[in-house]
Amino acid sequence: MQQSEQFFSNKQLKRMIIPLFIEQTRHLVIWLVLIHNIANAVVFPFADRLGKGLRAT
Repeated sequence: MQQSEQFFSNKQLKRMIIPLFIEQTRHLVIWLVLIHNIANAVVFPFADRLGKGLRAT
């Protein structure tokens, strides 16, 4: 039986792939923070009235 040769070792693959995930995660976090901030700015003025309207009596 011949063992097939690997083009890259596992350690090299990890060093190449992990930075790609880190970069994508960074962009995703930035977008999520922006969306969260915009949603808070829009909904915050109505928070008191919504809270009182949804309270059980």
